[in-house]
Amino acid sequence: MSVTLGFATFTETDVASAATCNIAAAATLLVRITGTTTITSFGTTAKRLRLIRFAGALTLTHNATSLILPGGANILTAAGDTATAASDASGNWRVTSYQRADGSALTLASSSVIQSSSSAAFVVGRQGLTNPGLQVDDSIASCVTGLYLQPQAAGNAMVLGVTSSATNEGLQVNAKGSGGISLGNVSSSPIALGQSGSGPPITLLTSNVAVVSNGAAAIGISRTGNAPFMLQVDCATASAATGVKITGAAAGSRVVLAAISSGTDEGLDINAKGAGTIQLGSAAMSIGSGVIVGAPTGSFKGAGTVNHAGDIYKNNTAYTNPKWVLKQHYAGEVDADGPYALPTDARGRKIAYCGLRSIEETEAFARENHDLPLMTLLPEAGAFGRGDLVLASLEEAYLHIFELNRRVAMLEAAPSRLRIGGASRLQRFLQAMIALLP
Repeated sequence: MSVTLGFATFTETDVASAATCNIAAAATLLVRITGTTTITSFGTTAKRLRLIRFAGALTLTHNATSLILPGGANILTAAGDTATAASDASGNWRVTSYQRADGSALTLASSSVIQSSSSAAFVVGRQGLTNPGLQVDDSIASCVTGLYLQPQAAGNAMVLGVTSSATNEGLQVNAKGSGGISLGNVSSSPIALGQSGSGPPITLLTSNVAVVSNGAAAIGISRTGNAPFMLQVDCATASAATGVKITGAAAGSRVVLAAISSGTDEGLDINAKGAGTIQLGSAAMSIGSGVIVGAPTGSFKGAGTVNHAGDIYKNNTAYTNPKWVLKQHYAGEVDADGPYALPTDARGRKIAYCGLRSIEETEAFARENHDLPLMTLLPEAGAFGRGDLVLASLEEAYLHIFELNRRVAMLEAAPSRLRIGGASRLQRFLQAMIALLP
């Protein structure tokens, strides 16, 4: 190739690439470097000027003394790239300009620094400072913090980090005015916040955090970020106007879980899955207006009441009335377990029962203790245990009635003179007492 400038014609000479590519050996101003061998030197000929064109891809190796390249970094050439190189009196070459064939800029060296004290230290934009696409503000004289970008291998994510002379440094990302900040509004993968494992918690410094979603898994919390979730919020219902509110409180003042709704009255369903059960509290539990179990007639019956449609079971079996008083009285012993066994106290010990007291002993005990004898055997028992003692006391009452009835029958069978006056009155009294029993 030759170039004509005015009345002079310049011819281009081919020089093969090599570690030491002696472009000064060519007798022409224009040089085309062919081949793909990495070049570390242009030779040592002093005071020469060459206009270079590259025929292909190779690497020019920067050397701070003998081969000084723009940006202080190696250059990967491409076919059609051009450069201007000149050697000094010592034969050291400097590439004074480099133009890529596709018009792109050279890559800066890792040590390249832009030094400025301006609020527009570095600006990128089609119109310069007018609405730039990127602007770096370096106007703070004592500034010792900044950002760094760290590319990764494909699929390993780009890193945006903080540079600082301090050990700990925050990072603020701000929109302008009432503009919002969008994260991952184009990508199809979830957004990861915070460190994996046991990293520090994420703090939201605002009085109002809103998550807008129309999905069945608007918020999902799990170890992997995928189903099955430990916690999931379903926002798939377009017309939803109800929800759940959790209100914190001071220590010992209760956490509140409540329904929120645009309506006046709103229920709250807590459902297990399949045949799974729901457990409320491992300690004492307080219930406000009352409890409805199943679908009984009516609704709440007042604070602390239970209105249920079914029966009450004990240890997964239907509750059976105790019969140990009658078994002891008629058989002289009780069973080791079952309905004919003696009840146990809170420590699992069988109560001591010596059989039916006389009516006189029972009366004397009631007069002294203001209670029936059996009712004092299990003072710490609950509804079932105390109910058992009530039924056992009723059994004892019937045994006394049976005995008194036999005595009445004996009096009725005696001569009529024995029944005059007191006997008939006693009979009427006992009959009236029997009629009062359930």
